[in-house]
Amino acid sequence: MNVSYQIAQTMRLFGRQKRALFSMLFVVMIATAGAGVTLTGLYTSDMDRSRLTDKIVVNVFMEKGADSTEVLSTRAKIMSMPAVDSVDIVWQEDAWNAFFTKHDLPSDELLNENPFPASISVWLDEAYHNEQAMKRVVEQFRTLENVDDAWYRSTFVKAVEEQLHRQSVFAVLAGSVVLVIFLVILSAIIKSNTGLTRSEARTLSLNGASRWFIATPYFLFSSLCVFVGTLFGAGVLVGMAWYLGQDLQFIRELPDLIVYVAGGVTWAVGSCIALFTTVTTAGRVSRA
Repeated sequence: MNVSYQIAQTMRLFGRQKRALFSMLFVVMIATAGAGVTLTGLYTSDMDRSRLTDKIVVNVFMEKGADSTEVLSTRAKIMSMPAVDSVDIVWQEDAWNAFFTKHDLPSDELLNENPFPASISVWLDEAYHNEQAMKRVVEQFRTLENVDDAWYRSTFVKAVEEQLHRQSVFAVLAGSVVLVIFLVILSAIIKSNTGLTRSEARTLSLNGASRWFIATPYFLFSSLCVFVGTLFGAGVLVGMAWYLGQDLQFIRELPDLIVYVAGGVTWAVGSCIALFTTVTTAGRVSRA
């Protein structure tokens, strides 16, 4: 009896509360699309981090005259450090050839002796891709035996650090704004438009109905609206990805998981809002 009553009441709301239905569908659809855009921003920020940090290299220059045994020994010491991810040796001949190839110069006509020392290119672990950590690591490299100097492009590291920080902050702020607006608007729609009247709630309360029993049809109605709205929002995200992906390569490389996560998070948050709002409203109205 209770189940059939709740279902009948829920279906009655779909016929009676068309304004609330379309309002919630629209708000949830926009929120789902906004969540997808925010997740896309976070994902692309992480992609940019990987792409840019791959270019952060510490160059360790050996002393002039260091032989291959000393270079290999220094390489082994560097590789043993926890901050180091990978290394690559640039021998004297490689540095010589690379310089003259880059500048398109005939090497045999300019210099009779190779002035370039052997060096070791070092890629650090991502946890050390900040100015302070890199300074400490470089100082450790400079104390190694047979090492003449070590340096990195500090201005590039600072620029990368600032850019990634700005991207992350913007994505988080955008997501927070979308979430707050979604919470406020959806809660207001449920409170004002679900049709929970004082007389109806009071009558059910006097007949022994709990606030949970009173709120259930309104919660089911709101939760179903949220669910359908997330489906529409997911459709909007897929359409946007298809349209923009024709011109933007990185859009085509986005994982489908973004759509599922955006829809799942929006539905979960929306359902929690619906549950809290309908139960508290039912309790307040029934006591009035």
